[in-house]
Amino acid sequence: MRNNKTPLISVVIPTYNTARYLPDAIKSILRQNYQNMEIIVIDDGSTDNTIAVLSPYSDIVNYQYQDNRGPASARNRGIQLAQGELIAFLDADDIWPDDKIVRQLSHMEEFPDVEIVVGRQRVEYLSDAKELLYKEDDIVKEPQVCQSFPVALIRRSAFEKIGNIDEDLIYFEDWDWHLRARESGLKILAYDEVTNIHRRHSSNMTHDIRRMNRYAFSMFRKSLKRRRENPDIKIELPTITELEKKVN
Repeated sequence: MRNNKTPLISVVIPTYNTARYLPDAIKSILRQNYQNMEIIVIDDGSTDNTIAVLSPYSDIVNYQYQDNRGPASARNRGIQLAQGELIAFLDADDIWPDDKIVRQLSHMEEFPDVEIVVGRQRVEYLSDAKELLYKEDDIVKEPQVCQSFPVALIRRSAFEKIGNIDEDLIYFEDWDWHLRARESGLKILAYDEVTNIHRRHSSNMTHDIRRMNRYAFSMFRKSLKRRRENPDIKIELPTITELEKKVN
């Protein structure tokens, strides 16, 4: 998947006991109409058959195992190993639309000073999630702008400027990183197009709402602390509508 005439994109996939979904994630990367990519899978201490399901992809996937330290640690290790000037993330149980990379790369080529391009996330409910966990009123039907990593394409320079992902946060580490990017004045473009398909199922980490709320409060406390300690952070955080830019 290498072509020296185009920018190398490093795709980082953190995984923890999601072997049943991982092949679909990899296949969605391979369907991208873009050849110059490397795929890095960081296994964060899985005890399932992750190695077995990756066997057919051993020639195209850089597989690395580590003791369980959480998704932020796994992504940081992927960033450390990445060779590309552009970095993209995909959760092991999510999939990308077929044209995600080409569309987001075209936006970066049009606006060379932009360091982060984000799209919308569409939620797909697998049968076990919809039947066991959700009522009809709880189901998200419209694509949403969110601050998750899989919706984004990010220049390596963004990580060099604001640092890696906060490993103290088990949840909302992606929100925290995007908040730091905004506080640092990095140029971000958000487009009204789906760039990630988030698949809901019975094993999603985000079903632990009480634990998630604790980390959400921690994330916002960290942002307030940064603002108190650094008077140079003067720019108000933009609203979602201020970030969005429609594609002609």
